[in-house]
Amino acid sequence: MRIRLPLLAAVVTLGTAMIAATPADAAGAEQHHTYLRTVSGWNYVSTEAGWTDSQGRHAKNVLRARSTIPGPYEGYQIRHLSGMPAGAVALWSDVAQAYVTAEFSWAGRDRGTLHARPGQTTVGPWETFYQVQIGTSGNYPVFTLKANDSSGGSYYVSADQGSNYPGDLQGVLQADQTVARDGEHWAEGPGPQNLVTGDDYPWRYAAFDPAKNPPSDFVDAPTRGGFQYARECDSFVAWKIYENSGGRQYTQIGGPGGTPTDYRTYSVDINGGNPGMGPDAKDWANNATRYNSGFWVDQTPTPGAVAQWNANSGGMAGFGHVAYVDKVNSDGSIVVENFNLTGNGEYSVNTFSTKSATVVGNLTFSWPSNFVHIHQFH
Repeated sequence: MRIRLPLLAAVVTLGTAMIAATPADAAGAEQHHTYLRTVSGWNYVSTEAGWTDSQGRHAKNVLRARSTIPGPYEGYQIRHLSGMPAGAVALWSDVAQAYVTAEFSWAGRDRGTLHARPGQTTVGPWETFYQVQIGTSGNYPVFTLKANDSSGGSYYVSADQGSNYPGDLQGVLQADQTVARDGEHWAEGPGPQNLVTGDDYPWRYAAFDPAKNPPSDFVDAPTRGGFQYARECDSFVAWKIYENSGGRQYTQIGGPGGTPTDYRTYSVDINGGNPGMGPDAKDWANNATRYNSGFWVDQTPTPGAVAQWNANSGGMAGFGHVAYVDKVNSDGSIVVENFNLTGNGEYSVNTFSTKSATVVGNLTFSWPSNFVHIHQFH
């Protein structure tokens, strides 16, 4: 066999109370990891950790909507902490390890800039945002964010766009608008804790012919960026990477062919050669770091990572295998989803542990050889 493989709320005022809320304090509160995106343009919000100014729109850790692919600078947590009123949330920047502040003390055009202020581990009025859902986009809510200044003013968070914001000022987030238009509408994107999972693979019903080599229908020309073979492990994993990295062309991929035009942006090349991950699942670990910047390989499973088996390892055949990590359990075991684990071209969800084998029918499998981290899920 071939194996490759409460959001709706009215705006309220918090006052001047300071909530001492370190990351550990949030453990019992409502929180989730996510990526933030602009509805106009669908750019991901980055924390500009490489900037060096101490204040102003070029300050270190200013928030800016400018990335087309999520990575470590785009990870956030939305937290509703104990003591907060309904509808109020705090934004935690993963890379800055700090809460996001609306800098109303900054003067002129810099006033209201959103800034993951270094060392900001408490939540006060300027770290408090009011989130009101106004619709949905796909599986994710579309909402507005408001912040209150010390004088009673209330301002929507906007991503600065247009000719008035040249160069790297384009996309800087500021709480400076009194009316919510498209530029003040936000959406979440899939993050490490809210991955899009399940069998939504577009070619899951493609005719399967085990007599073929490989044993599946040939869906797409095997050129760089194609989905390659239907119902194979690597094609399915490439699809999960696509939809969890921001790919949105869901309506263009049904039936034979139909590779999204933005496939190369949001997924990986599963074929061989630079910058390919393949041609086989056994090659993913070596080629991930050889040809792709920002990817890494280790022995630590994380949600959104790719579990990879080397050739003839862990019960797999000579082509190896890849699967998508949905969950890491408290005991260290992992839940993965995959296609063609047993050579039947079918979808399955399986649990793997370092402590015991995984038995599927009359086949026995063991822990993956590596974990490949794609687009910085961690």
